[in-house]
Amino acid sequence: EMVKATVRPLCTTWLSGFLVGSRPAAYAQESPTPRPTPTTISPAPAEEEEPEPEEPPRNGTVSGIVFNYSAGQPQGGIGVVLDGGGWALETVSGPDGRYIFRGLGRGPATLRLRLPEGATPVNPDLSVYTGHSLDVSANLGYYTGDPSPVPVLLTAEYVPVEGVPDRLALSFQVENRGAIDVTSVVVDARLPAGHQIISAQASQGWADAVGLRAQVHLGSLAQGQKASVNLLIHLTSPEASGKGVRATLTYDQQVTSQIVEVVANREAVKMPVTGETTAQDSPSSLLLAALVAAAFGCAAVLMARLKNQQ
Repeated sequence: EMVKATVRPLCTTWLSGFLVGSRPAAYAQESPTPRPTPTTISPAPAEEEEPEPEEPPRNGTVSGIVFNYSAGQPQGGIGVVLDGGGWALETVSGPDGRYIFRGLGRGPATLRLRLPEGATPVNPDLSVYTGHSLDVSANLGYYTGDPSPVPVLLTAEYVPVEGVPDRLALSFQVENRGAIDVTSVVVDARLPAGHQIISAQASQGWADAVGLRAQVHLGSLAQGQKASVNLLIHLTSPEASGKGVRATLTYDQQVTSQIVEVVANREAVKMPVTGETTAQDSPSSLLLAALVAAAFGCAAVLMARLKNQQ
């Protein structure tokens, strides 16, 4: 019993010491730094909102001169309109013929002149593209009376292809009537939907046609020299008839570009030097229109008689 009494305290002491010594240090003693809890964790920094991008400053310009070909000099006092579709600006050319539009943003716009009665624009409805920091230069021209005093004249004519009702021949004529030779003469023709360019030929230089656009480089034209451009066109839909083809003439020595428009029709359509488009009705077309009108009239009378009989 004395042995048991002696052994029992020793075992108890040894076992308690073993259990205490086997505890992890975290539990054996308090850490000098308290363990973090959800109440002491620092909150994550708030995400900064990205600032909205600022619109670029509107500092684009469109400027140029208004040139009177009849007087052979720049012309003041002519209204100039810059039309952006949903907006429009207007100014007047100064004594030296110059005009300018400031504070423009980015996008397409159209330039046109407010002309007195009897005047014809040389490059009407000129398309430009403005930018926030672009300085666009565009000269506008006009003349009065007839014929046109433009030194290098562009005219156009539609001719039907005999025996092929869905094809038309479009011919452009360029004539240097000025006092100097001109270089880098280019005719740029743009066709509306419903057209297809089958071939493009030029009397000199070279011609290229892609999609609804034909560009012809005629090179140089001496004084009194003429050059021609011929496009063979296929009308791919009935809606193509009556739509306008727009062509632009440019060359190195020009004051302004020159623009002509000609309307596609199954009959001959000519573009006179006044810039106006005139359709020529042939006797066959007038006879066809009369026959169609007579047929509709007879049908209306017949329907009325049947209705009365019923």
